[in-house]
Amino acid sequence: SLLSSSIAMLMFMGILTSRYVQDDFLKSLPLKLLIGLTTLFIAIAFMMVAFALSFFILFKAGSPFTSIPIVVAVLATIPVAIFGFSQFPLLIDIYRSTYKAKHLFRNNHKIYKEKKNADPNHFLKIASLFNCLKKNF
Repeated sequence: SLLSSSIAMLMFMGILTSRYVQDDFLKSLPLKLLIGLTTLFIAIAFMMVAFALSFFILFKAGSPFTSIPIVVAVLATIPVAIFGFSQFPLLIDIYRSTYKAKHLFRNNHKIYKEKKNADPNHFLKIASLFNCLKKNF
């Protein structure tokens, strides 16, 4: 838990201190955010396990309060589950937009091909047409 929370903290600090260059937004920052969120999920899960195990060690099986650790463990999972359900879609969206949508930034789009095949004198023709219309009115 300590190791993964330290890694998450370092990744988020790396995001805050980045250079904000175009390449960082396409490659480095999403990777840091993915690693940071993943290790944060792992840290929270391990912290919950350590918390529940400490209650099981504290209240041994022979004591009259054997149901207390079970109740505490169940109640401890509620905030962790809420955090997981609220942040897991963000993790999936970052993964999809970073690694599944790489074709969006290539020059193979139909838009780029139309610009390459366009008439180079297109703007001159429009300007001359505009000048003709201006002279007539």
